[in-house]
Formats: sequence, structure tokens, C-alpha cells
Amino acid sequence: MTTTFIKILALIFMTVDHIGVFIPNTPMWLRYIGRLAAPLFFFCVAEGFFHTRDKKKYVVTMYKMSVLMSLICVLIPQILFDGGIIANNIFSSIFQAVLILYLFEITKEDKPKRKKYFGFYLLYQIVVLIVWVALEFSGFFSLMYGLPVLGSLEYILVIALGSVFFTEGSLILTGMIILFYFSRDNKKKLTRNYLIYCVLYFLIFVPQFAVRGFGYLRKSGLNEGVKSLIQIAEIPFGLLGIETLRSAGNFAQSAFNVNFQWMMIFALPFMLLYNGKKGKGYKKLFYIYYPLHIVILYSISYICL
Repeated sequence: MTTTFIKILALIFMTVDHIGVFIPNTPMWLRYIGRLAAPLFFFCVAEGFFHTRDKKKYVVTMYKMSVLMSLICVLIPQILFDGGIIANNIFSSIFQAVLILYLFEITKEDKPKRKKYFGFYLLYQIVVLIVWVALEFSGFFSLMYGLPVLGSLEYILVIALGSVFFTEGSLILTGMIILFYFSRDNKKKLTRNYLIYCVLYFLIFVPQFAVRGFGYLRKSGLNEGVKSLIQIAEIPFGLLGIETLRSAGNFAQSAFNVNFQWMMIFALPFMLLYNGKKGKGYKKLFYIYYPLHIVILYSISYICL
């Protein structure tokens, strides 16, 4: 399989998944099929970034697409419908991953420089996060809720500032691209690393240890001050992409109705069939198709309500 063929498969899986997301009363198995989409796209991103001649341009393009998608996610619901936001922006995850990889590539031969660049990147992310937390707890964003466009300023702002903590899937999915990049050209290494990744994902999400632990603490008759500290303690889990408040009644419900992203493990056979060739490319297909199909399906979902 070429990367072009894998991308087309990913587009199909993604479309099936988003039909399940946006269209009411669709069967759950559509979402299961969709779990294969992100890993296959990310696999192709890692390959594409390695082979591209202008890695800086690749990073800039992903940033522009992430900001553009954030505007689409806000403006379409605000202008055409009754407000709200579309919570889909895979470009934000891709941008963060390729930016990290770009910093790694340009500092290959200079370790002190690498420490400096990654130190600056980490510091910048912490500063942006602190500013967001301060604005959130000060009530700044809540003052604008209900106002056209400005009510979603928070989302546009964190995407424009390039916060790694507010990408789609947060650090967990962003890290998948980095995993693929450093596992490329070695199918045994790819298999081992991806299986470990999927198993860890399953163990973190499906048993719901964080959900149950924080839930127990909140119900323990603690005073309001302690409960506030617990809420603050939950923030790092959410920033990593671990939703501590998304609970399910039992293990089966968690595995097959709520936290079923672990099914991405079934994308591995398609990656192993990769033949190292690019294929025809269709470079702009994903850039156009992704936002277009999101807007169409969102519009259909609004009509169906």
C-alpha cells in the first residue's frame, strides 16, 4: 500500500466515523470503524514529514490549517445556525507534532541547542496555559458566553497561540505522530511501539481509575475548599487528554460505548502493508475534504434535529 492509498482508506474511515458523530440515531459500529482513521492519517503525516523537502513550510502549513479550521468551527455554527462550536480540528494535533519533530530535526547535531529550543517550547506552553487558567478562573471568558463569535474566543485563542494542551485529543494523540516518526522503516519496532501505545491507552481509559478515584473523593463529604483543590487536581488529566468526568456504568460500557478509542489497534495491519511508496499524492485532497465534509455533516445534523 502507498501512503496515498492509506490516506484514502483513512478518509473513508473518518467519514464513516463522522456520520456516526453528527447524524442522529446511527449505529455504534460506525464509530468503531472510525477508530482506524486517526492512526492511519498520523502514520502518513509522519512519513510525509520525513520525506518533505521543506519541513519548515510543512509546519507553517499545518499551523495555518489549524487556525483556519478553528475559525470554521466557530463561524459556521455562529453565522449559519444557532451558535455553538464544532469540536473537530485534527490539524491542531498535527501541527503540534510536526513542530516538535521540526525542532528535533534542526537540532540533530547540536544537543545544547536542542535543550534550548525544547526548553523554550516547554516554557511557552506553560505560560500560555497559565494565562488561560488565569482568564478562565477570573471569569473573563464567561463574560463573553452568548455573544456572537466572541463567545468562542477561548477556543480560537488557544489554537492561534499554538497550545499543545488544547489540540484534538491533546497530548495523547499528538504523541502518536511522534511515535510513528521514530518507528518508521522498522516494522518490528512499529508493531512493538504501537501495541504498547494501544495497550497503555486501554489501561488508562477503559478501567476508569481516574474517573472512579476523583468521583470517590468528590463524594466523601469533604468541605468546599478541598473539593476545589480536587477540581484543580483534575486539570492535568484533562490536559493530557484523559477525561476524568467521562464515566460509564461498567467495564463493558466503558470499553464499547464510551472509551472505545482503543480499537485503533486494528489500524496496525494497514500500516504493516505500507510499501514505502508515496503513490499519486493528491496533496490538497485532505486539506479540502476534511473541513468540507465536517461542515456538510454538521449542517445535516442541524437539519435533522
